[in-house]
Amino acid sequence: MPSVPANGIRIEYESFGEAEAPAIVLIMGLAMQLNGWPDPRDRRAIVDQSVRVWNALASPGFPTDPSELRERVERSVARSYHPQGVARQLVAVLASGDRSKDLARIRMPTLVLHGDCDPLVRSACGEDTAQKIPGARLRIIRGMAHDMAAWQVLADEIVAHARSVPQ
Repeated sequence: MPSVPANGIRIEYESFGEAEAPAIVLIMGLAMQLNGWPDPRDRRAIVDQSVRVWNALASPGFPTDPSELRERVERSVARSYHPQGVARQLVAVLASGDRSKDLARIRMPTLVLHGDCDPLVRSACGEDTAQKIPGARLRIIRGMAHDMAAWQVLADEIVAHARSVPQ
């Protein structure tokens, strides 16, 4: 199984010196179907569609209050709505190719975080990524999907990982 890129960020291990990046945390990747998105001038339709997408990606173990989700989506759309950016990210992910050899060269403490309910990037992809990084630790988070609703668990895991790295 090919590795899935971490949020489309290309791994350039050579560019990291130990002082700048003593550890790495990778959290899932992203791919979306862009068909059927509303007219970019119709803010209400954009928000409604975005809420439907986020509900489809929702973490069953970390439910988000519907009004909180809608408010967050409204703020996001008001701040920046560029569906072509999502398309560019998807193209970048697809064009980046297999990173297996790059992952095998990582020599810093690495934590791979992944949810067991992600409908876009299955947990097997996180397992595959962790297996390809020497010494990586994998943490599969029960009930987490692709919406980052387990933010407190993610934050706790990242802090614990950072603290475990010798200074």
